[in-house]
Amino acid sequence: MGQIQVNWRKGKVLQGPFGVGKTTLMKTIQNSKRDQTKWISTSQLCNEVRSNGEAVIDQYAKTACLFIDDLGSQSEPTTVTHFGTEINPVHKLIEDRYYYVVHTQHSFPGCQLRMGWNEETKRYDTRHPESFFETYISTNLSFDQLVEKYGGYIVDRLVEMCDFEKMEGNSYRQ
Repeated sequence: MGQIQVNWRKGKVLQGPFGVGKTTLMKTIQNSKRDQTKWISTSQLCNEVRSNGEAVIDQYAKTACLFIDDLGSQSEPTTVTHFGTEINPVHKLIEDRYYYVVHTQHSFPGCQLRMGWNEETKRYDTRHPESFFETYISTNLSFDQLVEKYGGYIVDRLVEMCDFEKMEGNSYRQ
């Protein structure tokens, strides 16, 4: 039996069909964290941005440990309008979070962000053992469907910030 190597300092994108326990697993991980955590579904994010504007995104982007539920769900609009301005909340959140994780060395409340310089890639490494920025995402979409919905640019950033894990099985709700 082989060993599974898990990097718990890198986030996770949990992919799989409805009812296999992605959200339950994320809740379990959240309960085990001592750092500052925030939880949001993508439809909730879209509603908050529609009501309060783009500034809402910043509070989630700078959170030490962020949980995003139902990425790409049917109830998630691609864009929302706030006082005539069109915003893609999920795209903006992932883009901003990537910026803070990869390009910032500051500490935010509840977060001791320390990045290590990776000599091979010539950039700050989010997988440095002392980095405390983590992103956990659940989705029913495949990798290709994520690329189709959000574009390769955004999914490429997710690949750098997170490991993709497939969860399989039948729905526990049946």
